[in-house]
Amino acid sequence: MTERIDLLQSLADAHERLITPAMKAAARGVNGSRGPREVLAHIVGWEVIAIACLPGLLPGEAPAPLTYDAMNLAMVTLIGEQPIEVFRDMLYQTHQRFLNMPEVQDEASFVPGHPIFERTLAAIGHCVEHVRELDRSSGQTVFQ
Repeated sequence: MTERIDLLQSLADAHERLITPAMKAAARGVNGSRGPREVLAHIVGWEVIAIACLPGLLPGEAPAPLTYDAMNLAMVTLIGEQPIEVFRDMLYQTHQRFLNMPEVQDEASFVPGHPIFERTLAAIGHCVEHVRELDRSSGQTVFQ
């Protein structure tokens, strides 16, 4: 496999490692301000923002400064009372949107230091961070 395929598969795997425990935690009734539904909405929001910012990064321009706390609050506020399945499906759609970007189709984008490569690594790490958060909040280890 190529670096591109390996990294993209790792991102898909990270999404699944987040979605599976989030859905299980929601089925057990785990909820709260950082419950599984909110975590999925948070990941979807950040992935959409990352995709929107990538074209500006590709020519080497610095991204616009972001206020992370404000964006996190906006994402959690916007989810309203929607069921967790909405955010699971949105994460799948967002992932597909990323895969369809022309730059993601280019093997040359998957080298250390390239924005696509670095964004993909960051997205994987972000999912892993929240899987561990779900582990702690539910009292179960779902991340191996």
